[in-house]
Amino acid sequence: EEFLSFMDYTARKRSAIRFAIATKSSIGNEIDRRFNGLVNAGRLSLLEGHPLSNEQINGCMASSIATWLCYRRSTQSGVLCKSFMHGTPVVATDVGSFSTLVDGGNGLIVDDPSDYEGVLAAFDSIAADFQSFSDGARSTYIRSFDYRASLDVFANILNEL
Repeated sequence: EEFLSFMDYTARKRSAIRFAIATKSSIGNEIDRRFNGLVNAGRLSLLEGHPLSNEQINGCMASSIATWLCYRRSTQSGVLCKSFMHGTPVVATDVGSFSTLVDGGNGLIVDDPSDYEGVLAAFDSIAADFQSFSDGARSTYIRSFDYRASLDVFANILNEL
């Protein structure tokens, strides 16, 4: 709901912003009710109602300035890792492990996701220096999530067996 409210707020303020929602939940009726104009204007794309394929996720990441991670379930969804893998910066809140992984070079932490001006400012900051944030996101993936970053740990475990 928080993202939908942010989207509603932002869409009224900035006519050029486009949105994408990718969710396994079925929310089409809510989108039709609240955002039919954005869909018809090509400003909102919706992938919903089933788990997304890797191809669909990859397409979303490749076409995004940043990923919205301002909801608690996102700490368990794998979206942070996938975003970083694609070099897609994130806008997140300080929940779960986000504060240790989102460092200002790969995305931005917002204090209050209902402060839509603050969230919009985070997206604007990322857009203004996208390549730097994208490089930071990709570097974080390689350093923190890629299996090669843990080869020494794996080798030590095997050596202790």
